[in-house]
Order: sequence, then C-alpha cells, then structure tokens
Amino acid sequence: MKLMIGLAALLLVSACTTNTPSTPPAQDAAASTCLAGGGTMKQVGKLQTWKCITPYKDAGKACTDSSQCEGDCQTSVTTQTGATPISGTCQVDNSHFGCSATVEKGKLGRAICVD
Repeated sequence: MKLMIGLAALLLVSACTTNTPSTPPAQDAAASTCLAGGGTMKQVGKLQTWKCITPYKDAGKACTDSSQCEGDCQTSVTTQTGATPISGTCQVDNSHFGCSATVEKGKLGRAICVD
C-alpha cells in the first residue's frame, strides 16, 4: 500500500514538470534561420521556452522616442514629473522578458514586466 501511494505521488510530481530541453534545438529550421540572421537560441521567460534572441544594431544609443530605434526606446525612469523631457536608450535585443518602460516623444510611455 505504501508503495502504491509513493508511486502515485511520484506520478503527480512528474506530471507537473515541464519537458523543455536544456540544449537548443540544433537541427530545427527555426534555429538555423535564427543563427543565420545573427541571433542566438535562448531559453526565456518563466516557462523557459526557446526563442531566437537577435541583437539590435543601435543597442544602447541615446533616444527620446521608439521611432529612433530598431526596438523600443527604454528607460529605467519609473515616474515623470513636470514637462521635462526624458531620454532613454535603444533596446539591446528583441527579448521582451523582464521589466521595462518606454520613452515616447520625450515622455514616459508604457511600463511592463513580462515573465
């Protein structure tokens, strides 16, 4: 009886784990396309799913609007007081995981955290 309970508990625990491979899908067509385009396959987010992370050429460039960047114009500023324009830097890569705030026309835009 104890053996049956132990096996049942083991099955329940194993059913809750994800089967995400720890190495990138090397032969996958999407991985090949990613690598050919200068990207790197990385596990991202809470679920650790594989995604092609591609660096932006203008990463780190000063900006006051996302139209000046390949990605978003981002800032670490979380509040804006008065009419003083704020600036940010162009997004490093196409990953949207983590927390960020955008700068749009010198003003604080949307702030979001993505797991």
